[in-house]
Amino acid sequence: MDQSFGQRLATLRGERGWTQEELADAAGLNRPRISLLENDEVEKPRAGTVQKLAKALGVPATKLEGSMAVVRNTKPADPKPNTIQATSLAVVAETTNDEVAYWKRENESLKEQLSSVKEQLQQALEQIKQMGQQMRFVQQLMEKSGSFPTGSQEAADTCVVRQLVPYADGLVTPLPMAL
Repeated sequence: MDQSFGQRLATLRGERGWTQEELADAAGLNRPRISLLENDEVEKPRAGTVQKLAKALGVPATKLEGSMAVVRNTKPADPKPNTIQATSLAVVAETTNDEVAYWKRENESLKEQLSSVKEQLQQALEQIKQMGQQMRFVQQLMEKSGSFPTGSQEAADTCVVRQLVPYADGLVTPLPMAL
């Protein structure tokens, strides 16, 4: 009994111990295409595709083609579309559209989150600047009054005040927040 194109392709691939992915790489095709061909879901493979597969498998194209009816389609075309193939294409199109819609929604959600984070960072920067101004004021009062801290905790607090004042003056450039 004569094997179909897909059966011959699967047999030759199996003889080499290749996966569909390995055959696809060797022939310059994608794995789903190999699967479609092996499952005979492609009525007549293109001559160029057959040549690529034959070359990758190291066999003459005629060994892969078998009966010329597979490649040349000598029988008249069925006027009705292949229902399984049409359904498969519709499912793929619907899935693709669903995925595109999902990623668009996800993108919008991320933009909103980024905008919220940007606002929060700007508010925090503003608070840091205000704290710096307040600390500078306290530092100036302490220097003018001559009352410097005597305890170790107070001395540490003063050091912290002196270290933070330059940052609060805007000497540190905030990260750009462009969207």
